[in-house]
Amino acid sequence: VWIRAEPMAQGDRPGVRLQVRDDGRGMDAATRRQAFEPYFSTKEKGSGLGLAICYSVVQRHGGTIVAGSPARGGAEFVLSLPASDHRAAPEEAARTSTPVEPLRIMVMDDEEPVLDIVRAMLERLGHRVVGAACGEEAVAAVRQAQAEGDPVRLAILDLTVAGGMGGLRALEEIRRLDPSLRAIVASGYSSDPVLSDHRRHGFQGALQKPFDQDALAQALSRVASA
Repeated sequence: VWIRAEPMAQGDRPGVRLQVRDDGRGMDAATRRQAFEPYFSTKEKGSGLGLAICYSVVQRHGGTIVAGSPARGGAEFVLSLPASDHRAAPEEAARTSTPVEPLRIMVMDDEEPVLDIVRAMLERLGHRVVGAACGEEAVAAVRQAQAEGDPVRLAILDLTVAGGMGGLRALEEIRRLDPSLRAIVASGYSSDPVLSDHRRHGFQGALQKPFDQDALAQALSRVASA
């Protein structure tokens, strides 16, 4: 994979151009047209959400993302992003969260790289993590943890799972096992009503993808102290 970044201008506004290219088999015209559609995937086990989330994130930042298949082979994505004119206020730049005592946390996400990243962030924060790729696995993990006498105290549930039980249904099943378990919903779709009104749907917190370790720590702090 090759990544190239260079400054550029969008009208009178400065910005940056990012080019990401690989040496795979590339994409035909039909695939390029559908690349950013939710649930479209050419992978046997793909969820089809990765590029849709990328498109949503870039759009929210006022940028563009285009898929291509260069003549030399491989696939190529070109992102154009405007520079931000926002400067963080001192109190915003120094955001802190109250440390949360170590917990056993279950993370459900059908994108394995996302699951690995969230696991690593939680472990750096001192927590123990149980992973699940879908709602069915999440419910089984909570049940198994109870049987081991080391229950899951908090769950971070991906809202949408392609071809499987999503976070909302999983939470219903989990609450039958443990009504006291606290839960955070995670999603890349900012307009989803579950994300915008998570308490009404039974969640104590919400995380909009992509999120960093600071945002994760703050969400844990809010949920643990609620």
